[in-house]
Amino acid sequence: MAVATTLSKVMGGISGALYAVFFTSFASALCIKFIERTTADFDSQVDALCAALHSLMQVTAAREGDRTMMGALIPFIKTLVAQKRSNPVQTFELALEAARVRCKVTETVQSRFGRSTYVDAERDGASTKGHADPSACGVVAIVEGLVTSLKRYF
Repeated sequence: MAVATTLSKVMGGISGALYAVFFTSFASALCIKFIERTTADFDSQVDALCAALHSLMQVTAAREGDRTMMGALIPFIKTLVAQKRSNPVQTFELALEAARVRCKVTETVQSRFGRSTYVDAERDGASTKGHADPSACGVVAIVEGLVTSLKRYF
């Protein structure tokens, strides 16, 4: 919740609000696991990430294939779900690679959401062509930090 609160206060734009929704939902889903007196094991954490993604999908029409954070976030979580019975560090590494690959795809996608859709240069794609979506890059950066931390502690 501290991450969500901080993001909602200091991160501007739509991305800040979307990250706040995501992390609030993630924290809430984890709290439910504790109320149910179950541990927040790896499976529970992946389930909480799925719940957070579902909440985020309720407030944005952006999906995988769009030039948004969802382009990297959805494949990241899909990979976690598909691999969650594996070693957590290896699972996160695979999910990180999925996020990186899909982030790179945003270099070639025309914007339909966000600021770049109403910047004059974007009308013909000139300002974004060949550049990955910043919010998709943000997802990759966050996941890279998580993977680095996991490798240190596990």
